[in-house]
Amino acid sequence: MQQDLLLLGPDDPSQVSIVYLGGLAPVLLICYHASNPIPAALDGLGLVERELHRHVAFELGAAEVTQLLGTMLDALIGETADIQI
Repeated sequence: MQQDLLLLGPDDPSQVSIVYLGGLAPVLLICYHASNPIPAALDGLGLVERELHRHVAFELGAAEVTQLLGTMLDALIGETADIQI
């Protein structure tokens, strides 16, 4: 019998988040690679802590640009982590 491999555990941060729900414009902005949480099951992917704050772990500035555009457009804003499960 094959065991299921669960990558997201109950203590892992969400890989998707809604940043702003109050937008009145008929626009949805999604920022891919906005953050860098790595599920515990992946054991940090072999990266040292300092690497998690560099481009290898997420798109630097992408979340901020999306939030700025979302505010200007009064849009709904969502974000996803760099690692998609």
